[in-house]
Amino acid sequence: MNELAFPCMGTTVRLIAPPEAPLGAVRQGIEALAARLSRFDARSELCALNADPRPVAPASRVLRRAVAAALLVYVLSVVHTLGAGTDAGAAWLPWAMAGTGAPILYLLVVRMLPAPAPQRARRTRTGTSAVPGAS
Repeated sequence: MNELAFPCMGTTVRLIAPPEAPLGAVRQGIEALAARLSRFDARSELCALNADPRPVAPASRVLRRAVAAALLVYVLSVVHTLGAGTDAGAAWLPWAMAGTGAPILYLLVVRMLPAPAPQRARRTRTGTSAVPGAS
């Protein structure tokens, strides 16, 4: 077996593969993703997205796919926890899962709703705008 360990994304990544596996290339791929998606590097695309004050900000396809995959990974982890986890039979576990899942479900529903139409400026009888900030 071939093994390679290196620091990445705030932890130590350990790759184990057959001797002919290109671990160097795999490491480069992981480090490239980490450079874009890590919350531990202020220069990453994820940190830039989180810091962007706009309600809708541009994001690369890689970042959009990672965010979309996060919901699927969360659902799969809940299914595993409830079905095969060591505490699967505990009475408190479904409540804990509901407590963490409810806000996620709410945010997903809010995200899927259509965006409200932008408010149009109306002219008053005096000729000024009824919308604050509009002229």
